[in-house]
Amino acid sequence: MKKKCLLTIVLLTFIAIVFGINLKTPEDIQTPQVELSKYVSDNGWLTVDNSHLKNDKGQDFLLKGISSHGIQWYSDIINYDNLKELKNSWNINAFRIAMYTNENGYISNPDIIKERLINITNTVIDLDMY
Repeated sequence: MKKKCLLTIVLLTFIAIVFGINLKTPEDIQTPQVELSKYVSDNGWLTVDNSHLKNDKGQDFLLKGISSHGIQWYSDIINYDNLKELKNSWNINAFRIAMYTNENGYISNPDIIKERLINITNTVIDLDMY
């Protein structure tokens, strides 16, 4: 089974090289050219129209962000200064707070996780991000 899988990968790679198949990288993929402010205070509620994300003025909008690991681990590094640096250096406008239920997560530590969730959410709001 492993031989078949390896052989298939080698064959497909060979075909791609020989026939010059143009594989797209993330940089090649077209994203909307959004010249709008990326801040929540300027864009308000977001909606989906067909496959387009729109701000509250009906203009195309692009979310750019990252996710935390489970906040029961290393939540001390999710602080105002670090999120502000990500916002300014990486131009993120969204931050996903990952909250797991097991593995010392919400089921076993509901009060601690809830407190961390509220603190991180308030930090994201203070930074005017989604």
